[in-house]
Amino acid sequence: MSLNLRSLALWASAPFGLSTAAASKVNFYTYASADSLATILAAGYFNDARDKLQVDDVIFVLSAAGGASAFTTIIMDTVPTSGNVLVRGDTDEGGGEVRAVTATDDGLTTGQLLATDTFVGVTSADANHIVTAPPIADVPLGKEIWGKNGGTAFEFRTPAASNTKINNVDADNTEAAVAANTSFMLKKIAADEWALVTIVAGTIAAPAVD
Repeated sequence: MSLNLRSLALWASAPFGLSTAAASKVNFYTYASADSLATILAAGYFNDARDKLQVDDVIFVLSAAGGASAFTTIIMDTVPTSGNVLVRGDTDEGGGEVRAVTATDDGLTTGQLLATDTFVGVTSADANHIVTAPPIADVPLGKEIWGKNGGTAFEFRTPAASNTKINNVDADNTEAAVAANTSFMLKKIAADEWALVTIVAGTIAAPAVD
């Protein structure tokens, strides 16, 4: 489905600082939709609302309304005049949800990371199964995605034909292995490159892409 502008309602505005400019206030909205939370958090979902939204605006969201509904607070991360509007869920310090990711044989569907992910928990049924990084153009420079793997290894890849690197190697059709029971961090360090590090028992390593 797609954004229903009629369901995006302004609830309140809060000024900050001494300026009276529009950019010196934060707007708070409410939004209810039958769409899943993953759909609502996806890059570009709020594109049709770019004329009313600005960076740091807050939206109180009820996703999957009428079904297995869930309440989430989201913040506008990037609102360009063209290109995808990006948001982030309330998954920062102090709590929030960990999104479950399941590695797949092609890195798609449940194996696809989202531009809005902050922390993910990865499960894998096979050490050759893949998790795919988000399209790198959909995230700001410095974006970090942290995660923890379960009891089976998996491999990281970038989207097909994206010419995107992991640890300075094109990873469209090659992968970087992440061992079982390993914490990891994926960070955008250039327009076409992610840095990937793993952390095990206090030791930090940069997996090779091959």
